[in-house]
Amino acid sequence: MEINSKYLGIICITLAQVFFTTQDMAIKFISGNYALHQIILIRASVAILFTLLVFVPIDGGYKYLLSKRLGLHLLRGFGIVVANLCFFTALVTIPLAEAVAIFFIAPLLITSLSVFLIGEKVGMRSWIAVFVGLIGVMIMLRPGFGVFQSCKYASSSCSTSIFSGTDHDP
Repeated sequence: MEINSKYLGIICITLAQVFFTTQDMAIKFISGNYALHQIILIRASVAILFTLLVFVPIDGGYKYLLSKRLGLHLLRGFGIVVANLCFFTALVTIPLAEAVAIFFIAPLLITSLSVFLIGEKVGMRSWIAVFVGLIGVMIMLRPGFGVFQSCKYASSSCSTSIFSGTDHDP
């Protein structure tokens, strides 16, 4: 039986989301007992072992690990470590729902950056979808509540400081 590639893609993205969500919950759950660098180290160790023992042999062997662009791969790897550190820190410091909702702006960032970095052509329908998605994120975050409260407080404090020197009694 042959599986249609679209169905396979749908199955894979659904499974990926299940595993990402489970990982996010697990990190939030164990963050009180383990330091963040320990969590990242264990996650990375499991990932590299699984990759080397399962994926590499399936995908043609270890000879394909050699690269002419090692520096670029190392830079990408460093970027992934920094991204994981930032996201896991967010999971530890703010509620899980808010961290994930903020993470949902990724399509906007990816779409916008793809235009500038790799010259991707993005049509009007895609931009509309990204904009609608951003509106959805804003609805989930409910500006004025939770994560935006600190921004409101900071802007209020700054404006108070700025205007305090300009108004004086006659």
